[in-house]
Amino acid sequence: MYDANAVASVILTAFITILLSPNSFYMYRIKVAIADDHMVFRQGIIGIIGHHTDIQVVCEASHGKELLQQMPVHKPDVILMDIKMPVMDGLQATTALHEQYPSVKVLALSMLDDEAYIIRMLQCGAKGYLLKNAEADEIVEAIRTVYSKNYYFNEQVSVAMLKEILTDERIDLGSDMFPVELTTRERQILELICHEYTNYQIGEELAMSHRTVEGYRMKLMEKTGTKTTVGLVLFAVKNKLIAL
Repeated sequence: MYDANAVASVILTAFITILLSPNSFYMYRIKVAIADDHMVFRQGIIGIIGHHTDIQVVCEASHGKELLQQMPVHKPDVILMDIKMPVMDGLQATTALHEQYPSVKVLALSMLDDEAYIIRMLQCGAKGYLLKNAEADEIVEAIRTVYSKNYYFNEQVSVAMLKEILTDERIDLGSDMFPVELTTRERQILELICHEYTNYQIGEELAMSHRTVEGYRMKLMEKTGTKTTVGLVLFAVKNKLIAL
């Protein structure tokens, strides 16, 4: 006679082992899209990602408009975005993605080692910035990090942000930045945003609903002419609207 409990235990153990295996069909794979107007480069990235079982390329596009058309079908988690592309460039595409698909993480991947472009991409909604000559391991690590932690800060991003915040010489962002008048409540909320408080945490701190906090956040972005939280924080610190 077989012990039913023992048999069930063996089956359950085997199932869990299969489920957690790196090659398991059931293991979630990070879905990646690539937007770049150079086919050879896209193929190279596909080749790099193909060596990793936890990541898969679900679509590729030669410009931003083509990428946006594919979004409803493929629903990528992370997008590797070039900046200089025809029809719709990376800045325009990232802005559109941030508005239409805010949960998708955009990781800029460009030949442009330029602090102004780095800051502009972050302000448009990108969560990180890589140079195309980055090592294969760094590209893969950046995908995993931006997926799990929402941001990927390497040396290029850190230096650009520090220079924009700490130096007196502003990086040319290609748009006018202006001082703004804020109410006492707006200043309180802006300061908490700059200290990385979430809408819920700010609501608890100031005794208001998270929806009210989100309304203030949107109003602050409107007043400062920014489109993302990163842009709002950069604007606030650079223009001395708050003291960190």
